[in-house]
Amino acid sequence: MKEQDAKVPAYFKICWDNAQEYRKVLKRAMDSGKRCRKQAKWIGLERVPNNKLERLEGRHFVETLDQVAKGIKSGLFNENGFICVNGTMHRICAPLPSFTQMTSIILWTKNGSDDSNPTWEKVFGAIVYNLHKLDKSFDEDNQWVADEMDATISALKSNSSVPRGARLKTGGTMVKTLGGHSGFGLLYNSTVKVPELASQNPGAKTVQKTERLKQLRMRMKVTGPLLQGRHWEFLHGFLPPFALQQMMTARQASGTTNCLGYPNTSAFGTYAYCASSHVDRDESATSGWVMKRPPQVKRDESNFVFHSHGVVVEMAEGMYWFWNAPKDFHGTTINEVALQRPKTYQKYMSTAPNRAQWTRATVLTSAVVAAAKRREDAQ
Repeated sequence: MKEQDAKVPAYFKICWDNAQEYRKVLKRAMDSGKRCRKQAKWIGLERVPNNKLERLEGRHFVETLDQVAKGIKSGLFNENGFICVNGTMHRICAPLPSFTQMTSIILWTKNGSDDSNPTWEKVFGAIVYNLHKLDKSFDEDNQWVADEMDATISALKSNSSVPRGARLKTGGTMVKTLGGHSGFGLLYNSTVKVPELASQNPGAKTVQKTERLKQLRMRMKVTGPLLQGRHWEFLHGFLPPFALQQMMTARQASGTTNCLGYPNTSAFGTYAYCASSHVDRDESATSGWVMKRPPQVKRDESNFVFHSHGVVVEMAEGMYWFWNAPKDFHGTTINEVALQRPKTYQKYMSTAPNRAQWTRATVLTSAVVAAAKRREDAQ
């Protein structure tokens, strides 16, 4: 056996060992998804009539009268530009910080008040609190999780905000981070940006920061596709129809799967983000992750709204949630930072990082699928 090992090139053995380790990581993610599915509480809610939702499209979600007063004063919205969710919608409360068990919830559409038959076809969303308590590989101490968080925050501090269209009212900032994206109709893969040194004699802190970003970019080139695979495997275990639909769409055109065969999803990072009621032109359901929710963020701000079903979901650090963005009206409630309307959120992130919530979302966008098909047709 030792003689056979001696004939195997060293680099091949390293690749083999890495492949075996990655296989374990992907399988573990799927197993964690299955456990979340088996332990999930199924909650049924009736849909809000579409004609009512369309009339309220573009209005900000607020949770308190104080937020209404601040929003009107700052000019973020006018007297007719908001929806007060307090007392008008159902509410799913986040566990207290002292609660240390994983909690998973699957949301489904009831076809009338007497409907007590949940099926996968009726599922419109899901939530997982404290996933890292079930699986330590989802904890921020894990190198992959820490790198993804670091890359997302780096992009938020350097990239321009994504324009969302005139009908959608937003606050805070959303930027493109990792994965497949499109620009000017062309498909490209985004990675960690490393700024060029402006001086021939940069300071020690600048050199250290640049070197750290270079190392992070090198790691993400390897782990980026694996992270996409891990996200998909977890989704496959937790919400199989959502994952399979995403995979089927990704395989319709070359460029929408990564080097490992997983959907080359687009990742977006947000800081102090809020969005009015809307639907998105995406090609799959969306997976979200609350990277940081500092204690300064109050319980009645920066929460997710399934407007299509009249329910507010309280968010918590480490929470994962899923929604069908192209089908169901949704949005995020207002927050204190967005109400202040700072001129540059990039500067605010550095001076007040603990004043707002940081999230990451991944989805297969219609722009990426269209760009991939155009490139395929041109070949």
